Amino acid sequence: PLELLSSEPLANIAARVQAAGYSCVESGDALAIEGAYGSSLVVRRANPALASAVAERQGHAGGSGSLLALTRATLLCPAGHAGRIARFFSRVLGVLVDEEAGRATVHFESHAGLAAQQLVFEESTDAQAADAYDRSEAAGVHLALYLPDAASFTAAFTRVHAAGLLFVNPRFEGGPPEFGSAKSLPEALEYGQFRIKDCYDPDLPGELGIVFELEVRYPRHRSFPLRDADGACS
Repeated sequence: PLELLSSEPLANIAARVQAAGYSCVESGDALAIEGAYGSSLVVRRANPALASAVAERQGHAGGSGSLLALTRATLLCPAGHAGRIARFFSRVLGVLVDEEAGRATVHFESHAGLAAQQLVFEESTDAQAADAYDRSEAAGVHLALYLPDAASFTAAFTRVHAAGLLFVNPRFEGGPPEFGSAKSLPEALEYGQFRIKDCYDPDLPGELGIVFELEVRYPRHRSFPLRDADGACS
């Protein structure tokens, strides 16, 4: 499921969800929603301090409405794959990962007053095949993450390139370069991102962890949502 924070009363959200034909259950401080394509959402009411902190940032173009933060995203993976995914994220991308039995949790820091985020890979018998992205449109998970600075971004690109794991998505070829698929470090630094798709275990060559499209960015990317009021990245 995706876990979200909203500034809006949960009852208001529930009314719209039900009017749209989806089911939801409010329990305590959480609203559980069964959405399209079998997706699951959990929405909680954000505290006023978070709403104020988000308002101080420019955020995404057009704003984000009452939804203020995505705090956790959980993807299911086959048994035995969480460790492979953990090693890919920690050793190749260089991000902080906690690994426990059957689960890998990738941690993303946030700014003062803002919510931290987690990307969780959880082993489950309900998980699709590790390469389901390549087989089914419904499994086409597409995420973006931001590394903290140009140095960590450059180091991650170098490791990904050396492993032969850069991904060029033909759908975005010929479009705005900042949403394109970098093929070299100069292009990646210019675009502010590069793409990967196949997450292989760096300790076990050829052993796939999971497949999904991931845009790896750094704060100079035009879509970076945490700019100061004057437009500076921070």
